[in-house]
Amino acid sequence: MKSTHQDIEMSLENLTRSRLVEQTYSDDLQCTRKELRQIVDTVIDIMSSALLEEKEVKISGFGKWKTKHKSARKGRNPQTDEELIISKRKVVSFQPSRLLTKKINE
Repeated sequence: MKSTHQDIEMSLENLTRSRLVEQTYSDDLQCTRKELRQIVDTVIDIMSSALLEEKEVKISGFGKWKTKHKSARKGRNPQTDEELIISKRKVVSFQPSRLLTKKINE
């Protein structure tokens, strides 16, 4: 499949929900763009809910997201050099699959 100028321009932009819908949509699909948007929103909601419940989200061949707990720690304001305590918190981390990592590094 030959890349077009439009494909190259699109590859330089961030992948948003709208762009995901547009790149997934085709006349062969038996749903509208609006229905496809609802499907994308539902998938994202399911993934978000799983992370809120501290479950891992794994997509084979792509990677996994998981919630991690960060302990409180000492930090420093780089502008004032003032020492402060960074409170404990939860963060979401992503680990790409070996397959994705291999593709990125080709």
